[in-house]
Amino acid sequence: MIIEVRQEDFDYARGECPDDAPWWMLQEFAANRALRRAFPEAEIIKVDSARMEVDDRRFHRSMQLYLRRGPYRFRLSRSKLQVRLYDVLHVLGWG
Repeated sequence: MIIEVRQEDFDYARGECPDDAPWWMLQEFAANRALRRAFPEAEIIKVDSARMEVDDRRFHRSMQLYLRRGPYRFRLSRSKLQVRLYDVLHVLGWG
């Protein structure tokens, strides 16, 4: 599944986080909001430096989560290979 983190997700994160929040926190909040849009029925969504979780289903974290400060897309998958391949292709401009 491809998840799209939009500018509105970053704007939301800036509104929810303190003014002195580090960039990684804004990036995690933006990714969390994008996942909420993709899984509106989910009760618990967690995004952190190790993984992403949606209602106790664990997914590998995209490298792009901490590389992007603006809109981007990432692959949500339980396969680390699929996630990394998508990341590399996207960074090279082939994805």
